[in-house]
Amino acid sequence: MKPWLKSMKKTTIRRAFLAYFVFMFAWLVVPPMFEVINRVEPWVVGMPFVVFMIAAISFLVCLGLVLLFEIERMRGELQ
Repeated sequence: MKPWLKSMKKTTIRRAFLAYFVFMFAWLVVPPMFEVINRVEPWVVGMPFVVFMIAAISFLVCLGLVLLFEIERMRGELQ
């Protein structure tokens, strides 16, 4: 494990991930941010842009949760 990761405080790691998750969810629920992605054109991978962005944001939130789990597992913080 990286020594800088072991030396970080638990609250610092959780605050960083909290900021990440709030930013990701804000794209889906805050009207000024959602209007940036709320459009049909261009089509991406056969889906309208808004559907693709919702799927991409869902994937990134899932990836963030897996990363948080792995960091806590490496640090020995799981109970």
